[in-house]
Amino acid sequence: EFLKTRDEPLAADLGTGSGAIAISVAYEVPEAHIIAVDISDDALMITAQNARKMGVEKCVTLVSGDMLDGLKSRGLFDAILSNPPYVKTHDIEQLQPEIRDFEPVTALDGGADGFKYLDSIAADAHMFLKPGGLLLLECEGEQAEKVKDKLETVSCYREIEIILDLAGKKRIVKALLERKLNN
Repeated sequence: EFLKTRDEPLAADLGTGSGAIAISVAYEVPEAHIIAVDISDDALMITAQNARKMGVEKCVTLVSGDMLDGLKSRGLFDAILSNPPYVKTHDIEQLQPEIRDFEPVTALDGGADGFKYLDSIAADAHMFLKPGGLLLLECEGEQAEKVKDKLETVSCYREIEIILDLAGKKRIVKALLERKLNN
């Protein structure tokens, strides 16, 4: 809904993987342009195939890069969306087989504490957002409070909230950029 209120919105999907987020946004908001960033060329190839299947390939630009680094010199965004790797390294073996056995480790492994990417996105996304821009970060239950705290510490966001998934678990942290910081 947020992007539907913007004229020709520009959004980024960090760690796009198969492109589910980028393609869904492009499909739902056809006037949007989405930059889909992933470090894996194989993932970007799958995103391209999926975008073609859904007829949104003209709305999605694929960028090979590591999270926010893929956004450099691309302007400011109306929204940054990400489902980054956030599983703790030592928890990967305990994941359900349908995830553990079929997802690349790089798509799951968020480092020893699960915050390898969450921390950097929360700390630096404001540099790539327009004032009033939306940040949505997927994480798992216990991480949501820490991500929310990090965004509050950055002190340029408003309306920071945790959104529950369908099972009632903390899953998404949402924030709106109130003002640009002087960097």
